Amino acid sequence: MDTDINTNSPTAAQPTAAPVTPFPSAKQDSPEPATDAAKEAADTLLGRVTQSAHDVIDGLSARVSGVTSGAQDKVDQALQARDEWTTAARDAVRDHPLLFIGGALLVGAALNALMSSRRDR
Repeated sequence: MDTDINTNSPTAAQPTAAPVTPFPSAKQDSPEPATDAAKEAADTLLGRVTQSAHDVIDGLSARVSGVTSGAQDKVDQALQARDEWTTAARDAVRDHPLLFIGGALLVGAALNALMSSRRDR
């Protein structure tokens, strides 16, 4: 009595497995309390990170604003000093025109003497 079982034939019975769900305890219609807690923790963490980022940006903005206003003050002071010196020079020339003409002639003669002494060498 030879029983020949052919396992390669298409008619041979194959064992079938029950379908496997990846998360058998997960329900599709209502979230778990742990999921709600995780979501709340993530929202809290995101809120903290967002607030920290806003605080950093506000601090940097205040520092930059302070630096730019300080620089603008220095520029304004320099422009005001320039205007004051220009006004003072104009007033001095108006008050003593001959003195400034003599000074210009003296500076021109000195430059001429320096330049001519270099040519003679």
